[in-house]
Amino acid sequence: MDMTGAFPGAHYKAADIMAGPIVLTIAAVAMGKVGDDTKPIMKFYEGDQDMVLNVTNSNTIVAAFGAQSEAWAGRQIQLFATKVQFGAEMVDAIRVTPVVGAAPAGTPPAALAPGVGAAPALASVQLTAAAGATTLEQFRASGWTDEQLVAQGYAIAAVAPAAPVAPAAVASVPVAPVAPVAPVAPVAPVAPVAPVAPAVPVAPVAPGAPVPPPVA
Repeated sequence: MDMTGAFPGAHYKAADIMAGPIVLTIAAVAMGKVGDDTKPIMKFYEGDQDMVLNVTNSNTIVAAFGAQSEAWAGRQIQLFATKVQFGAEMVDAIRVTPVVGAAPAGTPPAALAPGVGAAPALASVQLTAAAGATTLEQFRASGWTDEQLVAQGYAIAAVAPAAPVAPAAVASVPVAPVAPVAPVAPVAPVAPVAPVAPAVPVAPVAPGAPVPPPVA
């Protein structure tokens, strides 16, 4: 039996989620006493434990859901355990990943922030924290995992595709029907031409015959 999570306290700690990440629905964030300090404490709809927010996790959630904690109600985050540098040592810590999508069934409607509902169709993803000119694909090509990016304060959010533009309505102009063309009367056949009678031969004049005088 793993005894590291056998005694859960009021606040989540890394030992509580060593078995694997868990997804929780944010109920509210309020300032509360933690030892001698006052820190923001996040409460969830699931279970009795809450989580003390540190700067890294708070910045991750702000990048995904906005700076007003009242708008986080009804949104979901994933808690996972990881190793972080603390002074000269690597220690266990909790890191968060915002969950993009619909609020779970049973979440009180009053807790839902504007825009919480059915998840949009996703076209691509982008880094919501300032990353200079470095894109998510360039980070991944360099060997970074999504968990490492989140641990460094970056949030990965979905980008919905642009809504299709409706085609402009084109007014239809009715075209008048074309009147049929009257049929052309047939041309009467040409009458045949009568053959020409052959010329009558002229009788030759006898040579040397005297020409008779003209009649007086």
